[in-house]
Amino acid sequence: MKKNIVLLFALLISITGVLAQSPNLIKYQAVVHRPDGNLMKNKNIFMKVSLLKGSSTGTVVYSEKFSSNSTNEYGLYNINIGNGELLSGSFTAINWSDGDIWVKLEIDTLYGTSFQLLSTSQLLTVPYAMYANKAHTVDSITTVPQTLSFNGTSLTISNGNTIDLSSIIPTGSIMPFSGTTAPAGWLLCDGASISISTYQNLYNVIGTSFGWSSTNFNIPDLRGVFLRGANGTRSDSIADPDKNNRIASKTGGATGNNVGSLQMDAFQGHIHDYGGLVANYALGGSPILINYSSNYTGQPTDKPITDGTNGTPRTTSETRSKNIYVNYIIKY
Repeated sequence: MKKNIVLLFALLISITGVLAQSPNLIKYQAVVHRPDGNLMKNKNIFMKVSLLKGSSTGTVVYSEKFSSNSTNEYGLYNINIGNGELLSGSFTAINWSDGDIWVKLEIDTLYGTSFQLLSTSQLLTVPYAMYANKAHTVDSITTVPQTLSFNGTSLTISNGNTIDLSSIIPTGSIMPFSGTTAPAGWLLCDGASISISTYQNLYNVIGTSFGWSSTNFNIPDLRGVFLRGANGTRSDSIADPDKNNRIASKTGGATGNNVGSLQMDAFQGHIHDYGGLVANYALGGSPILINYSSNYTGQPTDKPITDGTNGTPRTTSETRSKNIYVNYIIKY
């Protein structure tokens, strides 16, 4: 008498033993029901598993049979594909990277000799995981030396890709540079007159702020000078009191309170206090201390001398702070 085919639901497939562990297996779980909907509990089931290449009707690359697996008290059935009774092929020899793999399931609830087709479905995640295992056991590695290079705004790896870094450092950026020749994509800030059409991107940023003539414009001339932040709208005690008197650094350049304007060196206005003077008579007599109740102006002072604590004052032709020479460059 022909028996009714049982129905299987809630299929769950997972990977066991991938990469470091062995053997590599595919876990299959299902809940088994009778045709009337009741669970098939504690029942021995025969299962035939075939792995097909390429499609649901493709070539069988591996097949096996499970004869001694039973459902549990909840009707749950478990097998590990790759660990059954071998019928054909080799589970470990399957090339998971070469096309799709489909799993065909056949079932027999009696003697394991008359299997009926249950389902055929494509494995989606499993082949990739198994392929990773193949990659883990690669036979050899070939090293190909590559060179990483930087040119202007481009970072390039040999025989590979190039990354444009222009957005990282914007055009018109100025930075100190310890070399004597500007790198690609940069110009020395030496006040040179350059073509507007050739350096259009830079002109769009700085315009004629540092000078211009005809079809050319000037880049900043930062040789021998310090940089100072533009005053803008600042009006506190730190603001530049002479911001409106700044001059053009080159013909046609910006003046006043604008980027590109130049300010010459200066010394803050002051007076000296002659509150106590000592007159020493060469012909004898005691020194006379002359006290003034107010500043005595209009008379020159002698050269500066040490105060006995801070060393001999340094004098030169300009007022300046300690400094080290560098070149400034600007990105175009």
